[in-house]
Amino acid sequence: MDVSLRPAVLTDMNFLWEVHCNAMKPYVSELFGWNEDFQERYFEEHYNPEKTSIILVDETQVGMIRIDESPLGYMLTNLE
Repeated sequence: MDVSLRPAVLTDMNFLWEVHCNAMKPYVSELFGWNEDFQERYFEEHYNPEKTSIILVDETQVGMIRIDESPLGYMLTNLE
């Protein structure tokens, strides 16, 4: 099994939205209720491909990772 990363691009948004829904919808639904319009709008407003990488397993897209930099260093912001 070969695991690798590639930089995300704007055209990855649909794939990443699907990953986000699969990873987060069950939890958000249980805690707060899932408002599709709000979730999609929030996702689109905060989507930043410059800080996001696509996780590949044997060249197949399986998820994403986002790492942000702050004055304190690097922070794993999202892993789905």
